[in-house]
Amino acid sequence: MNRSASEIIRNLQMRVARLERQSSWDEPRNYNHPMMQVVRGLEGTKLGSWTLEESPTGASVWTNGIDEVYVTYEGPQTTFAFTKEDEFGTPTVVGRIDVGRGGIGSNDSAADFLKASKRVLSRLN
Repeated sequence: MNRSASEIIRNLQMRVARLERQSSWDEPRNYNHPMMQVVRGLEGTKLGSWTLEESPTGASVWTNGIDEVYVTYEGPQTTFAFTKEDEFGTPTVVGRIDVGRGGIGSNDSAADFLKASKRVLSRLN
């Protein structure tokens, strides 16, 4: 039985997606950084239909029961990336934000993070 090139490509895409899902891209990065401690302190917070939770790997993730958006701290100052899997299971950055007008770990950091999260998540609804 001959397979078409498109069948072979689709098969490869599905295999790559499965391998990427099994990889550790969603593991927490800079877990002990003060900015991630601010984010972990907000777990349980709701923004519309989204709730900030801890994933099984320990990463912070916004979830609405259907989609998951992982939060990773990129630094060097106060930059966060929001990452979501596309239809093939490939991680895609859906937003980047800078927070913390008042300095790392301040109350402004938490407020800025929530405000920026709301902007990113509203684009996904």
